[in-house]
Amino acid sequence: MVYCDLAWQSFLGRQLLAGRSLYSDIAVGEMHPPLYTWLAAGFAAAGRALGVSTSRLFLVWTAVATCAAVVVAWRLFGGGLLVAVAFAFAGVAAHGYYFAGGEQLAVAFALPYVAMTARLANDENDIGRKQRLAISALAAFGLAMKPQFVLLWLGAELYLASQRGWSTLFRAECLLMPVIWAAYFILTYRLTPHYFDALIWAVPLYQEFGRAPLDRIVTSWRTALAGSALLMFLLRKPEGARHHLVVLLLVGTAAMWVATVSQLKGWPTHWLPVEALSGAALILCLPRRYEAFGAPFIALFALIWMNLGLAAQNAATSRDPSNFPATVEIVHRWAPNGPVLALSGELAIGFPLINVTGAEWTSPFACFWMLPGLHPFYRANPSGFHYHSPTDWSPAERLVYDNLWRGITERPPRIIFLERDRPNGFSYRAFFEADPRIRHLLTSFVVVDRVGSFHVLIPARQQPS
Repeated sequence: MVYCDLAWQSFLGRQLLAGRSLYSDIAVGEMHPPLYTWLAAGFAAAGRALGVSTSRLFLVWTAVATCAAVVVAWRLFGGGLLVAVAFAFAGVAAHGYYFAGGEQLAVAFALPYVAMTARLANDENDIGRKQRLAISALAAFGLAMKPQFVLLWLGAELYLASQRGWSTLFRAECLLMPVIWAAYFILTYRLTPHYFDALIWAVPLYQEFGRAPLDRIVTSWRTALAGSALLMFLLRKPEGARHHLVVLLLVGTAAMWVATVSQLKGWPTHWLPVEALSGAALILCLPRRYEAFGAPFIALFALIWMNLGLAAQNAATSRDPSNFPATVEIVHRWAPNGPVLALSGELAIGFPLINVTGAEWTSPFACFWMLPGLHPFYRANPSGFHYHSPTDWSPAERLVYDNLWRGITERPPRIIFLERDRPNGFSYRAFFEADPRIRHLLTSFVVVDRVGSFHVLIPARQQPS
């Protein structure tokens, strides 16, 4: 089973092919830039022609593309087995359950650029101009997955300039990357102008979504992993081009650490680049004797790392409040074709449910992640909860309610998954019933089942006698 983010993006890709507009008809308030979704739309088109699911095609392409990037980086750097294992770990093995995510594409497609920059820092200038431009274009594509990833390019170029002079900042391949990003920005503005409208109201709300204490994020074990890689580098002091390669991996680790901490979430997906790059640096700091005898063991370590990640995430999935298999069965029983509406802050209740069942999706939102920002007492309110009436709605609240109602009128739900009250007493039902239109809808539905932390509602007229 694919993880919920990939399933959601695969769904969005099919919606784009169906003519729906990103950030207005669907994915309202989505914070991700459109590049990954455009990629998903391409795979949706190819999957339709080949009769293959979008998610499966995405996974296969990612496996081929990231392995190819690893091979290119390895051949470009000219290193031994440990270099191959380090690159394979960073680009492929470290990503486990979150395979095919934007973080993996960013790291894998940046590896040839990191290898090239290490050779340039070692004063090796035998890489052809066209090859350098192609490598930079590939890295620019990967790092464009999130704006924060540009920090890796900035750190790498500053390191190269410190080794070979500031004139290196004016290399064609260095200048090509910001040109590509500028073109992407313009294309985003032209094709999806609503993305920038969404940023105005969604960014303040996103800061409260899944927010973790800064001290908990900074003291994560990934910080210790990065620190261990730095300590190993200082102790081992690799020489030649490998010295520069390890430094650049550590620079990338630092850049991605800043990118992760700046998001104030501390989610496993956000940490993946830090794990991947620092793990690769650690491998490259092993003694040279491992070059011939230890590489298979390091490869085994990488495989164990990946499978432990898979096992951990599968265990987490089995504890997921949506109880996926039971949810699929409920949809097949009560509303085989949907439309399905989920009134919840959890993306996992809808995806990959919609991908697997083929049911329609009512809401223009992925989930209602914005509730912590919309309702100031979402997390705790000892004095009790007071839900805003329409006259007290903020502009952001009105936008959420109006867009939800638009989705309901366009695709009236035949089944609703309503998240039960939070432990602190916050009621999802009361929040949504603050809109009289949605309250009228919910009064026409009855609870017929429960699954995980959700009530299952169907129209009263469909209730069996």
